[in-house]
Amino acid sequence: MGEATEYEERISRALARIAQATERRRAVPAPDVPAADPVAPADARLGAEIDRLRRENAAREAERDAARARLADMDEALQSLRAVQATLGRTVAELRAALAGQVAEPALVNRAMQAEIEALTAQRRADVAEVDAVLDALVPLVDGEDSHAPG
Repeated sequence: MGEATEYEERISRALARIAQATERRRAVPAPDVPAADPVAPADARLGAEIDRLRRENAAREAERDAARARLADMDEALQSLRAVQATLGRTVAELRAALAGQVAEPALVNRAMQAEIEALTAQRRADVAEVDAVLDALVPLVDGEDSHAPG
């Protein structure tokens, strides 16, 4: 039985060493390593892309709204021009009729002159609206050239 006792002692010593190693391992704190999230980098890239797209969308909406406002201004100027031109046409027709009958009506001449002045004013407003639209379209192009200019 000496052999059995010897084996028991060896097994007991081995179990004791295992128990000590386990205790030592428990006593050492585990390093605080956060679990690596494999999705985090892709999520961050997508979040940045979404933010960039939102900014671009907001800029495009602002451009669209500005274009609509310019278009409304141009339309208003055009409608005003058409109305004044129609008035001018009627007044000139009345003036021609009066002159054909060789009747001098100062009030009619005055109305014709006033209608012509209004037509010129309306034409000027339409021209200003058109020039403003052209300038607004050129500003981004000029700004783009400035960013590439040497200096």
